[in-house]
Amino acid sequence: MNPVSRFLSLSPSSESHAMKTLKALKELEAQRAHVQAVVEKSELGIKAIQTEIVDATKRAQEVQASYVRGLVGEIDVMTARDGIEAARKRLEEVRQVIAAARDIQPQIDQEIYAATHAHNAALRSRVEELIEPIKARIADDKKVRASLIEIYGLIANSDMTLCWVNWRDMVADCFPVITGDEAPAAVAAGKKTLLS
Repeated sequence: MNPVSRFLSLSPSSESHAMKTLKALKELEAQRAHVQAVVEKSELGIKAIQTEIVDATKRAQEVQASYVRGLVGEIDVMTARDGIEAARKRLEEVRQVIAAARDIQPQIDQEIYAATHAHNAALRSRVEELIEPIKARIADDKKVRASLIEIYGLIANSDMTLCWVNWRDMVADCFPVITGDEAPAAVAAGKKTLLS
């Protein structure tokens, strides 16, 4: 299953959905870090192998000169040439690993982008789920509703402009503002809930 589709198929049962999307996002970020580490390690490996090829080529030339003088046999010449060939083969393999890693990096970035959006949507869904009972309680409380309607009427009549009142702002004003101490605690509690 395509990872982007995986995010969309996660059941939106809010808190658990937010935890699943967060876990998927963290896994993808770990994959991206791993791929980047593979590229960096392989690039260092290429430099080492290139140095090895230069050294093996010098050795092969020395062995060839010794063979011409009769100091070594054909097996020594073949062994020196095999050393160069083996190093070249390893170099090609490492280059293929780097190419594969670089090919997959954009895909992982797209998956992280999709996972981030899915996680943010899950968080918004959880917030809506928490707000819904509060809204229902206010709507069912006739006294609260009557007071809000009265406030609305007073604001509408006290303004010299058109009788337009921002209902959301008005209702938001009826609730206590989060204090300096409550905000960090709420953020920490939210993280704890999602990471537990």
